[in-house]
Amino acid sequence: MQVREKRAGADPVSMDWHQAQTALQTGNFELVGEGSGERGPDQPAAQSPSPGTPPKNGLPSGDELERMTRAELDTLAAERGVDVSQAKNKGDVIDALQSKQA
Repeated sequence: MQVREKRAGADPVSMDWHQAQTALQTGNFELVGEGSGERGPDQPAAQSPSPGTPPKNGLPSGDELERMTRAELDTLAAERGVDVSQAKNKGDVIDALQSKQA
């Protein structure tokens, strides 16, 4: 997946899907080039949602959550208004995110 900083003269850089999602969430990057659709690493292109379409429930799959770092999970929780101040580990954060979606 290729992204580019939103500043004049920035060159595109290649990142794996998770790195690109993290960069895009900062608001300082944009997708560029072919293959810039929003599909997960394990999702075949034929089943990919159209670019800009959020996941059906607005939350990445359990497998995707498991692959995220604790910092990425904390950021996701903050964006969704989920209190994880009592979470002791990644599993607690994932549980809080998933229970908020239910």
